[in-house]
Amino acid sequence: MEDLVLGLLTGAVFGLASLPVARMPKPRLFWGSAWVDPTGVSWVVGFLLFGPVSALTGSAVGTLGIWKTSPEPTPALGAALKFLGTTCLWLTVATVVTVFWDGRYPPQQLNSFQMAVGLTLLGGLVRAAVMIPLGYFYSIPYYRSHQEKRRVTRTEAVAEFGGVARYVIVLTLFNVWLSLFDLLVPWIALYPTGLAQALTM
Repeated sequence: MEDLVLGLLTGAVFGLASLPVARMPKPRLFWGSAWVDPTGVSWVVGFLLFGPVSALTGSAVGTLGIWKTSPEPTPALGAALKFLGTTCLWLTVATVVTVFWDGRYPPQQLNSFQMAVGLTLLGGLVRAAVMIPLGYFYSIPYYRSHQEKRRVTRTEAVAEFGGVARYVIVLTLFNVWLSLFDLLVPWIALYPTGLAQALTM
């Protein structure tokens, strides 16, 4: 029960901490995604320190806050995509921690930079597997239609990438990059500095 309460409380704090970051202007690519978005970093900090309950709570609180306060043209879409993408990442790592390690947080096995990178790449591929079809069938045509004030078809949206094959390659690399940013930034702040141990003793 104490772990659940701790996860909920810390998650709420990390979720609220992400809201000012979410409102910062971000450089965007032509299909609407920000190529650098630190909004989910605090959610992953919660995950690395206190586990999945903290991460899920932080992601949910942050997502709701982004939806209600973001100045972006499609705040609900942006919030949902950030939630799904970040959740794919930390849920992949949580599965490894639960199945192969001891399920404790912060995971001591992540002291290794190589292990952190390897799990981040795995999480990035899982993220890409979810986000690529979602982008093709819904989010990118929706965003483009909203921006251009006309109905943009899937074919038109993918044509901007140079076809379906290039779309898949670009979105795979993009989601791996976002995952590296989302997990390695908090990893660098927590593990090499010793904060992961100090904050959970």
